Amino acid sequence: MTFKDLKKRVSLQVSQEETRLFERLKGKPFWIWDKQQHKQEDVKTGGDCCFNHIIGLPQKDSIDKPLYDYERIKSAMEDDKESNEPDYDEDRDRLEEDQQEEEVGERATSTTTNQIF
Repeated sequence: MTFKDLKKRVSLQVSQEETRLFERLKGKPFWIWDKQQHKQEDVKTGGDCCFNHIIGLPQKDSIDKPLYDYERIKSAMEDDKESNEPDYDEDRDRLEEDQQEEEVGERATSTTTNQIF
């Protein structure tokens, strides 16, 4: 096995691990502030209830740290932002439909123009 092969294999493994982590994080809130709801989601998801429990709770020098007030504010701002974000998939689909309709319209106009001349 050459160094190039080893590098490729390691790169592939890291990529697969990142993909699995991103899939676990997808759609998860930063933190679930309601304790009862957090416990329910923890049980339901086997510990994958929120961003902090998936990546690990904050620590400094191996000492657990609490979530700070600014993190709660940031989390609330992100939740609000997500609820107001446009649906890009829906926008893309609508744009593709519009482009297809324009192409059909252009073909129809082209055919009509060719028939006139």
